[in-house]
Amino acid sequence: MTGQRLMRIGSGFGVAACCACLAGCFGPSGGKASLSVESRSQQTILTPAFKTAVFTSNDLNSVDIFLSDLPPESFDPAGSSVAPAGGREGVIIHMNFFLYPRAGRTPVAFTATNMTFSMVVLTGDSHGVYGGGGFFLPSGKPTGKTFGGRTNLATLRHLGSTAGFVDRVGLGEMSGSITARRDEELADRMATLMTGLVRIQTASSER
Repeated sequence: MTGQRLMRIGSGFGVAACCACLAGCFGPSGGKASLSVESRSQQTILTPAFKTAVFTSNDLNSVDIFLSDLPPESFDPAGSSVAPAGGREGVIIHMNFFLYPRAGRTPVAFTATNMTFSMVVLTGDSHGVYGGGGFFLPSGKPTGKTFGGRTNLATLRHLGSTAGFVDRVGLGEMSGSITARRDEELADRMATLMTGLVRIQTASSER
């Protein structure tokens, strides 16, 4: 699909034609990511310039990766209010990697599934929530200071939003690569913020 590259997240998913961060952006968190989300139903491609890429893990089959084009300080306890979205404009992604692929023992193909993910798009005074899943091919094991890999055509869809949010993705596919830095504290703060934003969206949809 031919699409427009989305470099900025505004009230209408702002569009710009300047260069994107497709080769991978090293952020202040020490990690990097070059993920894009391409809509199946609209001619749009979301390409955030990631500034935060961190992970936490319990074992090989339990890894949580958090990405955002917001800087790490955006998730400081003093600045992590979720009601409303704090005037932020950006993207936050949580990827849950639940099965380490082993050739001959588990599927090793991008048509398989070993991760689920959620994405929140913030547009200042509103936000949208997306969810999906796909296959994450790791480049190493989540036992050290960094963990990364790549995904291709992982599927996602719009799950809901607060009043005023304009969905520019609908059904989409996510592809790209990640190298995240281990940071349990920052990952926990990002998880707390995402949980709060999803709760706000759910409550808004039920009204």
